[in-house]
Order: sequence, then structure tokens, then C-alpha cells
Amino acid sequence: MTAREAVDILENDSHFELLNTSDISALVFRYTADPFKTFDLNRINTYIKSQLYRQGNALTAGTKVNGQFYLKFTILNPLTTIEDIKSVLNIIKKYGNEYIEVN
Repeated sequence: MTAREAVDILENDSHFELLNTSDISALVFRYTADPFKTFDLNRINTYIKSQLYRQGNALTAGTKVNGQFYLKFTILNPLTTIEDIKSVLNIIKKYGNEYIEVN
């Protein structure tokens, strides 16, 4: 049920745009920054993915849909909790905000 709970969190957080919902475990989404300002979301999300990898905080995949870069959760581990998902999303927000502050 963790994927369904993750969908609920992503849909109710203005920092994220959920591209798809899934009956299985793959969720495609992106950090959207401040909804009242314009940012290059492809660059922000690429930066987030690289920082997650570089810092070893979490592993998310990346994918392009219609030329736009998105992050992707594939939740396969049955031990993954909703708290784990919340923690990763908070880290994603941190890196997204960090990118905005320096650009």
C-alpha cells in the first residue's frame, strides 16, 4: 500500500507534480519549485537526481516524458515505509530549494 500512500503525499504537496499513478509501484513525478515563479524544471530535477546519487541519500531513477525530465520512484521493497518515502521527498525538496537559492 506504500505506493498509494506516496501518491497521496505527492498529490497534496505543492512542491511536486505527479505525472502518473500506478497500480504497481512506479511513480513518475517532479519537483516543481515555487508555483508563482518560473524555473527550468528540467535542470532542477536533473540537479536533484545527481545530488541524491552524489550524496548517497537515496536512489531515484530519472526519465523523460515529452522532453521533460522527471524523477521516478520504483517501490519494490516490502520493508519500505511511508516514513521512508516522506524522508526522501524532504531531501528532494532540500536539493530543489538549494538549486533555486544558487541560481
